[in-house]
Amino acid sequence: MIMAAGAERSFGLQENKRVDIKTLDVDMASVISKNSKENLRAFMRRLGLLTEDGWDKDMLAMNLKETIMDHPEYILYVYNRETLAFLMYLWEQDGIEAGQLEWAYIGQLQLLGFLDYSMETREKESGSIYLIQEAVDSFYFYLKSHRAMMDMGKYDIWERLIRGMMSFYGILSFNRLYFYFCKNIREPVDDEQLHCFLAGRISLWSFGSFVMEKHSHVEYYEIFDTTDPEHILEQCEEEHDFDYHCPEYDELLYVADNNGFGQWDGIGELADILMEDLEIEYYQTVVIIKSCILMVQNGEDCERIMTNILKWCPKGEPYKEPFLEAVKNLYRSVPVYGLKGWNRKEISDMHKNKNLFTVLEGGKYSKGKGKKKNP
Repeated sequence: MIMAAGAERSFGLQENKRVDIKTLDVDMASVISKNSKENLRAFMRRLGLLTEDGWDKDMLAMNLKETIMDHPEYILYVYNRETLAFLMYLWEQDGIEAGQLEWAYIGQLQLLGFLDYSMETREKESGSIYLIQEAVDSFYFYLKSHRAMMDMGKYDIWERLIRGMMSFYGILSFNRLYFYFCKNIREPVDDEQLHCFLAGRISLWSFGSFVMEKHSHVEYYEIFDTTDPEHILEQCEEEHDFDYHCPEYDELLYVADNNGFGQWDGIGELADILMEDLEIEYYQTVVIIKSCILMVQNGEDCERIMTNILKWCPKGEPYKEPFLEAVKNLYRSVPVYGLKGWNRKEISDMHKNKNLFTVLEGGKYSKGKGKKKNP
């Protein structure tokens, strides 16, 4: 959405390009208005900002600028710590070597008018980044303040917790997500603030989004890894015997930091077969295992997962048995969206333990008579 994607398209093939850094004395709103009217309106809605139907692009840009001037905390919702660290690094430089990651940051930062950039002709070896002086004057000391640094760290934890939680659930009503989030964060959080954070955080745009159920008008947060969110919700509603699984705080952060990989059985075995026996390179191995995990989370059975593995690895037929054993371990240990974040082994154990004790009908026996005495 909006500027980041455009910047990546423009510069994605020009990695490690020398970029000069200059200062430009223009209004931040003039840079913000380089976005389309539709994108600006959509972004402001993400932040819960009111807009008028008659506002043109310049009016939208001016209102967005005034909002972040009055409420600089919005900047910390929108940009993650790495992007803001890159901005503050630019403020101290007169030139950088920019690769694909840096151009992604540059595109994001143009969205709120922090900088502009020019694309030189292909024959030239350097481009230019223009730091907007008004943005430097307005936010330099704020972003370097102790409070802003603390909040950057706090929102970094927020994002990691959300990524970890939703890797277990797939789709969750916002009310339930808010409840479990507060349980994990262990501090009071305003629900509107969390909603604004989830909607406006650029680094989460490729991870998930809000959706509205047509009939009930219940708002859900759904990650893009879910293949059939409606079916997942139906499964969760049918499971009355147990509530949603609440993973531990450290487990959520671990899963978030490892791109949706938990410490689940089967992962190591699959990696050994793929990398050692089939000599598949590391990146492709990660993609294959991640694909298997997503299939388990979305409710696919072992047979379907095996079919896909052998399709992805045509030379894997001689290793079918060890593959199947690893897949079975994965199948039992990976959390399933439709099982409210529990894995199949945990559900099986809960059912086994459900009827360990039975209640005897009737009352107490009268002493010495062998007859029941009604209470």
